[in-house]
Amino acid sequence: MAAKKATKTGKKVTKKTAKPKAKTPTKAKTKVKAQAKAAAKPKTKARKAVKKPTKAAATKRRKKDRDIEKAYSNAATIKKLERLIACMKKQKPYVIQVAGERIYVPADAVFNIEHEREGKEQELEFQFKWKAD
Repeated sequence: MAAKKATKTGKKVTKKTAKPKAKTPTKAKTKVKAQAKAAAKPKTKARKAVKKPTKAAATKRRKKDRDIEKAYSNAATIKKLERLIACMKKQKPYVIQVAGERIYVPADAVFNIEHEREGKEQELEFQFKWKAD
């Protein structure tokens, strides 16, 4: 197509209109697109190679200190004590789970009874003590 344009002299000059060029992205637009792609990808952290502990090292790991008291109904207490008595008679370890942690009481654990009195409150504790391996 040709477009006509008037000049100061009054002559009409024909000028060809340029075809629209294919748009090339500018540096700023390219940078914005790259940032958008990076934001769309889930961010993952580079992980360091961690050596898995051996089975022996895992058993020697020290567990966190804790002091938990758990109350049981009479029926549940009787069941637990009956299992405990059976293990003691057979001289086998006693296994119990308390607050999500499985406890292994060795057959040679020392049993003691502790009584505490403080003001109007009294407490009677049946305890087993042993050294962890």
